[in-house]
Amino acid sequence: MRSWGPMCSWVPMCSWERRPRRDEGHSKALTLAILLICALLTSTSSAAEPLNVTVEGLVLQPGTYSLPEGARLSDASVAAQVRADAWFLGAALLRRAAIQPQQKLKAGLLFDLQSSRVHWQAEEQAAGVELAGRLLTAVEAMPVTGRVRAQLDPLQQLALSRNGLLQDGDRIAYPPRAERVRVTGAVKADCLLAFDPSLQPVDYLDQCPRHALADPSYVHVVQPDGRTQRRGVALWNREPGNVAVGAVLYVPVDPKHLAADAQGLNDDFVALLATQVAEAGAAGKGLVSESAIAAGAPLLPGVKQGLGASVGTYRGRNPAATGSAATEVAFTDSIGVAADSTVGGATRGDMTPQGEQSVGEYAGG
Repeated sequence: MRSWGPMCSWVPMCSWERRPRRDEGHSKALTLAILLICALLTSTSSAAEPLNVTVEGLVLQPGTYSLPEGARLSDASVAAQVRADAWFLGAALLRRAAIQPQQKLKAGLLFDLQSSRVHWQAEEQAAGVELAGRLLTAVEAMPVTGRVRAQLDPLQQLALSRNGLLQDGDRIAYPPRAERVRVTGAVKADCLLAFDPSLQPVDYLDQCPRHALADPSYVHVVQPDGRTQRRGVALWNREPGNVAVGAVLYVPVDPKHLAADAQGLNDDFVALLATQVAEAGAAGKGLVSESAIAAGAPLLPGVKQGLGASVGTYRGRNPAATGSAATEVAFTDSIGVAADSTVGGATRGDMTPQGEQSVGEYAGG
């Protein structure tokens, strides 16, 4: 009988017994590597830097808060103690990540307006040239705020779906309640109208004469929280629409009058309006300058950057300030708006009549 024993030294199958030992070693090494990666990820997560979030406006404790990673809107609301008289619908969340896209939006809108002006000049359309110039001035004055839509009512934030995550550098502003509705766009002149809850969009338009190049069939409603709606206002397409206090009605330019390369003008204009800080108080637009946003100054309508910074400094030192006439006088004098005083280069020239009112409201309303 032939013996096969000696052949096992070269038959591959005979060496199979040794393979589990090598595989077992590889498996252990792989397990150790995975554990090491998990440990590194855990240590990195635990060492994550806190989020710096600023809350200002009608809150009891305005300021910048250091919150842990994963903090939500409600954490900022609780920390700052939002006042009951704050205007939640007009509150704004300003986010750094939204700045660049909005800069592109504004640049594109300015280009469309300039193209339209050239188009109307070529067509010898004087009314169009005038409208384009006025809208260009309005858009150039609009700041790039970084505003993003968010639920800023502390009670609504109790629902997780409405309680978004915060990001480092976020700023939240709670303005006083507005009192008016603004009509802008293709109108003969912007109108600031008294709010009436019984009025429909067309009712406001009846109080603000439209431009000859206006679209007669539609209006865009920009609500204070940034939501936008297009509503029919002609006899053939008229439809109801809610207009909240502080809303902006944008009357579009009739597309048939626009240049071929500017057909997106109306949509871009509405989108930029939706990023603006909602109108606050009886007298103004409630817009903050780009430099003030960059400097972290309070959102005070009609107040320039240097003065806004002084306002913030004073408010931080005097959290108990009230809105009484006597306190407002002391408040404005202390931050350098009296004719014979200055603070940090801020003078009365840095404040419009609208700004004087907004400072008083910021002092405690």
